[in-house]
Amino acid sequence: MGRFRPLLFYFIFSGIALIPVKGARGDMPGEIPGGIEGVPGGVREMPRPETRRIILTRGNEWVSGLPGWEENAFAALYGLYFPEFPPSPEQQGERSAGTFSVWLSRERLYFSESRWEKRPGIFSCPVLQQYEGEALLAAAPLGERAPEKDWTVIFQFPGGPAAAGLNDAGVNRLIEVWASRCLYFLSRAEGAADLSLPAVVSF
Repeated sequence: MGRFRPLLFYFIFSGIALIPVKGARGDMPGEIPGGIEGVPGGVREMPRPETRRIILTRGNEWVSGLPGWEENAFAALYGLYFPEFPPSPEQQGERSAGTFSVWLSRERLYFSESRWEKRPGIFSCPVLQQYEGEALLAAAPLGERAPEKDWTVIFQFPGGPAAAGLNDAGVNRLIEVWASRCLYFLSRAEGAADLSLPAVVSF
């Protein structure tokens, strides 16, 4: 009998291993709860990050005058952007409310502490902001990162960030990515006539 004992243990443990493990729905052995139907082993689907991008609908126009300062004739390259992602629930059906404006200027601008404050967030360049009613103005002096240190980009959200489907973190991310793309354009342009605003920016 002693020589058959190892075989007896082998069949006992093999039988235990073959007992089905009931999943959350009880339909497939060893299925992971929350898995994808029809996929062996119940592989869990990873959520896909939401793609956000903005599209230049009107722009590359040299204009006179910047928002945020008293009446002025500061020259700037202007563009109007439309966000191509779902707006906030409060703005459903109001797609035109999501548009916002951008000015790129190389004027030497003075930011009064009585009107401008530092925008919270982590940036590769300082970002200042002010509110004019509901409209948010955010200015990012590109400084030493630009070929000429006086370049500044100014964003204006007429109804505030929420009107464009953005929260504070989204605005910060947008400024960072847009500024990075703009710096590339500045490095490639031979002069103001060759300069253009980014047509599409994903962030």
